Amino acid sequence: MTSFPLPSPRLPVALALVLGAALPLRAPAQVERPFILWTREDAAEIRRKIETEDWAQAELERMREIRGHGQQFTRLFEASVMGDERAREQEKGYLLSFIDRPVGESRRHTMYFHALRYDVLHDVLTPEERAGIERTFRTHVQWNLDHPRHETRISWLPNMQHPRQLGSHLMALALQDEALIRAIWSAPKGFRWYFDEYVADGKFYFEEFAKIDGTMTELLLFARGLRRLGLDELGFGYTGTGGATLQRYVASVPRIGWPRTEFGRGRPHYGMVTMGDARGAQVEGAPPFLFQHAVVPGSLTGEDPAGREFMGAQMQGRDHRNQRVTKLGRRHWYEMMHALDPEAGFGYFLAQMRPAGHEVYRPTLWWGLDPIAPAEVTPPPAPSGVFPERGFAILRADTSPAYWESAAPAVSLQFAKLYVHYTSDCFSLLGFHAFNRPIYVNRTISHGYNGGPWDFHVRGHAGVVVDGLQAQPIGIVPSRHRFADATRFVHATTVGAEPIYTGRREVRSSDQPREPAEKVYPGVDLTRALLLTREYLFDVFEVRADGPREIHWLVHAPGEARAEPGQRWAETETLRRSTLLNIPELEVTGERRLADTDGPWSVTTLQTCAIPVEESVLGPDWYGRGIGVRVTMLGEPGTGVYTFDTPHVYTRGSPRTPPADHPRWEAVPEVGGVSLTVERRTDRTVFVALHEPFERGTPGIPTFERIAQTDEAVAARVVGPERGVDDRVMIAFGGEADKARTLADEEESFTFADHAHVRIGAEAVEVTGAVTALRVTVEGAPRLVINGTPRPEATVEDGRLVWTMP
Repeated sequence: MTSFPLPSPRLPVALALVLGAALPLRAPAQVERPFILWTREDAAEIRRKIETEDWAQAELERMREIRGHGQQFTRLFEASVMGDERAREQEKGYLLSFIDRPVGESRRHTMYFHALRYDVLHDVLTPEERAGIERTFRTHVQWNLDHPRHETRISWLPNMQHPRQLGSHLMALALQDEALIRAIWSAPKGFRWYFDEYVADGKFYFEEFAKIDGTMTELLLFARGLRRLGLDELGFGYTGTGGATLQRYVASVPRIGWPRTEFGRGRPHYGMVTMGDARGAQVEGAPPFLFQHAVVPGSLTGEDPAGREFMGAQMQGRDHRNQRVTKLGRRHWYEMMHALDPEAGFGYFLAQMRPAGHEVYRPTLWWGLDPIAPAEVTPPPAPSGVFPERGFAILRADTSPAYWESAAPAVSLQFAKLYVHYTSDCFSLLGFHAFNRPIYVNRTISHGYNGGPWDFHVRGHAGVVVDGLQAQPIGIVPSRHRFADATRFVHATTVGAEPIYTGRREVRSSDQPREPAEKVYPGVDLTRALLLTREYLFDVFEVRADGPREIHWLVHAPGEARAEPGQRWAETETLRRSTLLNIPELEVTGERRLADTDGPWSVTTLQTCAIPVEESVLGPDWYGRGIGVRVTMLGEPGTGVYTFDTPHVYTRGSPRTPPADHPRWEAVPEVGGVSLTVERRTDRTVFVALHEPFERGTPGIPTFERIAQTDEAVAARVVGPERGVDDRVMIAFGGEADKARTLADEEESFTFADHAHVRIGAEAVEVTGAVTALRVTVEGAPRLVINGTPRPEATVEDGRLVWTMP
């Protein structure tokens, strides 16, 4: 952990800073006020646009309709840009009431907006008034310097506890006092520490991702003002020790985005990887339980509600009168970033925010943009990624800019890291998307903040539960990955992981034990490997325990399960008596069991409407696409296969339930919901699954069968002629990754290390991975290509392509 020298209480701030600053100190740069939100030149240009351009006049009228959140900003706009005397006096009166107000005891207090007021109103204040405000600002900044609080990534809640510190950054900025700016910038929890020590993997917020909203406003406005003061090296120009920058931090939001979802009306939705205790955000007008947080929030109505781009919450800061302080929403972030770098891709997301029926995006009047035509902006690329510090991975079959509107699948895997506002989700899928839809959704059923035995447990996620226990985070786990042209591969394991948590200075929920854990489940090692193609997800999950356990593998899909030809299902109450669902807070309905089989089996789920479709919100076109997923799993003795209705509320009288008259008690979720679980009672098992998303009601990959399997590796055959799939997939889930091993049956043989993918075509057999020998069935005489390199020495013998590395 980097330590930063602090100004001594006995030394003037400027002198203390000279003694300890890492960056050179120059004479303070004085610029004409206002300079943070707008300069006088900015204001003149805005007025010119309003007077001469219809879109700007329309935007002004829309802005003037804003009520609630956003009125603070719009009054400043009226006072500064439009010269409104009444707005000026309102804001001035509020600012002057802050003079000599003491620093609040609550860490949720933030006075950043007073800095904006002071900057805008500076020239209309009397010398005495300015002196009073400046004195108060210095008192607040000095208080933060004199009361340093050293934190780690997981010892605090930045969305609630950082606003006060960042408010002091804006106060120092408004004073244009470079020494004071550098002092607060260098202090514990200051801007430098945040990007040196807090931001993970060079870009990511360390609470659940949605809470990044809490302080983005202050960070962006601080950097904007620094640039105007000639101190850009402290703001947008600063690169943290781990490569973090403010630009990358803002771009972390689309970095975890899912592809576009269309509704046939309204505005499209661009979701994002969602985890933690606040997963219930909705698309405007949509039914619950399907959509979560977003890069661009969708809307079925297509309306653009005035004020939607502003927000305010108790946890995001209150001022000296205990009033909620308004923050800027994503629309403003993206506009600021697009103005800063038009090639970064933010313009694409802004264009998606335009109301239904609008051919161009009409920007706010704030950040100097002109209207944006969708054809004039390009989306950013969408690379896959593994992020060990933050502890997750995202795999995308299409990583080009076309990803954002592509039907190609994408999946995210959680590792075993503790993050703030955590829920127990170790080794779970955080989402699976295909055909521009959520395929799996980790539904939350709490009324209010997520928690309890469903939300705060792997049973509510697409993961594995052992003995009904709550999974515990342990830290960074060993992982490896390879992203090739045809496949995206990631492997994570607790084998060899060194637990890092101590139980001290760690923000843990009341649903979570305070004691640190050495294993996700006591005496158990977990390994999960995913291989994603454009057609399917190959998923290998090994559980290795020190004795017999009750193990449940789960996924949760919208819609309902559909029996396949020849399958026999029966109603049962077995799960309700198991460690998985014998929970008083959960009422289990619709439980069914597939007839016992030790061989491979499949379960198909279809996104159907649980109410009469003519009464549905999403409508017949949505459900008529016939989108679903077929899960096929290789057999293993002692396997039980069950489905049940995904819960949507805890039982009456339980914590986190809605009021007695709430409609959730009686309403059936329109999108339905089916949970699939596979039960095995053993000390060691490997769940080898193929997830095939499909549309038009019918899966297209009928063959998924084992070629060979050992204690360390598995090879399988995946064939679906209708989808152009004739594949062989291999993963070494245990042992040494780089050890060569041979898996074979009577027909085919493969020698490989780590993982491999083979696609057999009429013209070529294309291999990805560390394959050193193979014998595979072919028709004709296709050429062999391994990792992009032709291998002309391969031969065809009796209908089999044979090759050994020379």
